[in-house]
Amino acid sequence: MALPAEIDPDAAVAIPNYEVACALLNEAARGLNPRSVYVNGVAGGVGCAIVHLCHAAGIEIIAGVNSAVKCAFCVREGAIHTNVSDAAILRIPCRFASCTGSAPPLSSA
Repeated sequence: MALPAEIDPDAAVAIPNYEVACALLNEAARGLNPRSVYVNGVAGGVGCAIVHLCHAAGIEIIAGVNSAVKCAFCVREGAIHTNVSDAAILRIPCRFASCTGSAPPLSSA
């Protein structure tokens, strides 16, 4: 199937990212109506597509990335909050709770 002339080939390479992002939001999260989502690795292709789709749907995005530069990128793309991930991945639920104003999860310790 040929790419229609009105579609920029550079933009077309992102189409699969949006297909996966759409499937994650509409199939994997079926029945959920989130007000906010945490997305790890937002600076990648699928993560960035999720941010764009959530932003268009009015869903707040909390972006997890591994550098301050990527945090700035995520905010430009539409993330409301950012979190620089590190080896302490277990802190993510508490960070999510602080961003959304919800109660932090119960500790299993």
